[in-house]
Amino acid sequence: MAPPPPPRGRELERDRFASLILAAESKVGVEGVSPLALRSLWDVLSPAVGYPRLSSNEITRAIRGMEGSSYKKGGAANFEAFERGMIGAAERIVRPGVGARHGSNGGGGAATTALDYDLMDKDELLAECASRGMTTSFPKMKRIIIKELRFYDAHGRQGKRHPVKNTLS
Repeated sequence: MAPPPPPRGRELERDRFASLILAAESKVGVEGVSPLALRSLWDVLSPAVGYPRLSSNEITRAIRGMEGSSYKKGGAANFEAFERGMIGAAERIVRPGVGARHGSNGGGGAATTALDYDLMDKDELLAECASRGMTTSFPKMKRIIIKELRFYDAHGRQGKRHPVKNTLS
């Protein structure tokens, strides 16, 4: 028997996410969701790489922030946009660093996934942003710089900040 879904407004843990997907899979009689597909879906729905839990608001923002999502349709993403996101996430999992640095000249792309941003100081983080060709018009606070870098790692591009909420999409 499948565990009940989490209460509305609560955060969903990564491990619980996989068990809910697998429970839904067995309920409809479909088998064979690969671990790569589950991890890719988590990465597509996450605002940045490495998030251990997601809220419903973060999932909604991730969908609305996909390239190809339509403002006229309430931020809904079409199948092509979702498919591109899933394929991109799977490629970043299978080949870390490939596609994560669009501006690189072929070398050293794997370093983007091996960096531990929490151990770096603010100047090192800003230097990493500059090496990726990111504009640094965001506030120069360590946690915000780390969010920007993680968003870049997850999506292969710099995020756009909402003017009022200061969230990335």
